[in-house]
Amino acid sequence: MIMTVTGKIKNTDLGRTLPHEHVIETAAGFNSLFPEITNREQVLKQAKKEFKELSGHGIQSVIDTTTYDIGRAPEFLRDLSLSTAVNIVCSTGWYIQITPAFANQTERTIADLFIREIKSGIGKTGIKPGVIKVATGSQGFTETTIKMFNAAAIAHLETGTPITTHTWAQGKTGIGQLEIFDKHKIDLSNVCIGQSDDSDHLGYLTELCQSGAFVAFDKLYPVDRLGTSPNIDERISNLLDLLNRGFASKLMISHDWSIHAPAFWPKSEESDRKTQNPDGYLYISKVVLPELVKNSIESSTIDQMMINNPSEFLDY
Repeated sequence: MIMTVTGKIKNTDLGRTLPHEHVIETAAGFNSLFPEITNREQVLKQAKKEFKELSGHGIQSVIDTTTYDIGRAPEFLRDLSLSTAVNIVCSTGWYIQITPAFANQTERTIADLFIREIKSGIGKTGIKPGVIKVATGSQGFTETTIKMFNAAAIAHLETGTPITTHTWAQGKTGIGQLEIFDKHKIDLSNVCIGQSDDSDHLGYLTELCQSGAFVAFDKLYPVDRLGTSPNIDERISNLLDLLNRGFASKLMISHDWSIHAPAFWPKSEESDRKTQNPDGYLYISKVVLPELVKNSIESSTIDQMMINNPSEFLDY
């Protein structure tokens, strides 16, 4: 079974899935304290439109990897799912900037907080997360970051909930993440290493694919703010290379897109982002998949990445 914001579903009901997306990215408490900036109803209206379009293109499910610290909105996601019939899986866990109030807790305490959400629901909403999200940034593995990864590992081992990660791919931090999980003797098929397509180092990408974990090419859209990341053509080329090497059973694809993201995109850049990618959540459906087909990737391989792999990853 797979846990979504509206309850459990069978893994056969998951369908084509985008395993790393967002809708709202703000900050902890931001959505309720500053509603004039979040503008819930306007964002919900736009989200309903875009998710109905997703459904029309055969996408049945989305994993929203927004954590509490960047404005997770579980009730918003439940309303969105009920309005569009798109399954949405939400997350427990934490992103990169770990507040002292959290960092000063023990691994056991942090793990228990994740476990409580998984078993009892987020706050008083009754909505249960279906994944645990943890992250490493450009600073690498600080003492606090390691603590969060250990807490996520404990929560996984005690609940079975899969773990999805954010990496600093340029620093190859996916390898360090796997080493932590391996120390806890986690079955790595319950782990997805994200932002992997930010690297164009095929040796690193191959090592991830060979580890047993799932590997997400989850920034597949034509926007590059870092200047060091591969461009979209290079990302698709690297994906094709890995598929041709036989790694389809380990790969998943997504956008890391969002509708409202003041946590990461200032207003001055927001219009540029949407101008560069007017297809939003549909870029994979409209551009990437046709490119894969043009390069002789069979529909069964696409289904492996978009249906079978997410189902195997999420089912526990």
